[in-house]
Amino acid sequence: MAQAKPSRAKRWILPAALLLLFAGLSYSALFAWRGSEISAAMAAKLVCSCRYVMQLDEAACRKELELQRFGWVRVRIDVSRREVSATAMGLRTVVASYEEGAGCTAR
Repeated sequence: MAQAKPSRAKRWILPAALLLLFAGLSYSALFAWRGSEISAAMAAKLVCSCRYVMQLDEAACRKELELQRFGWVRVRIDVSRREVSATAMGLRTVVASYEEGAGCTAR
């Protein structure tokens, strides 16, 4: 006995599901890429302002970072250059620098 051919609708289910999966993963990757830059910039600016504008110690600034739910962002403070670099999800790094009279700016 010959096997029946799958209907036209059944032949499109797998390709459509794979296309939707790919679109979802692409959107997630784009969101992570853009979101990581925003998160890194916010964390760098927050710590820079805390350290150099409010003149708090490093421990207090790191605690404030955790209170603002940015504890997952890696932050490095360069005291000699008055800069703070922040890396989010290992994807994007943003540096905030302090300038007398202007405060902290992220770049």
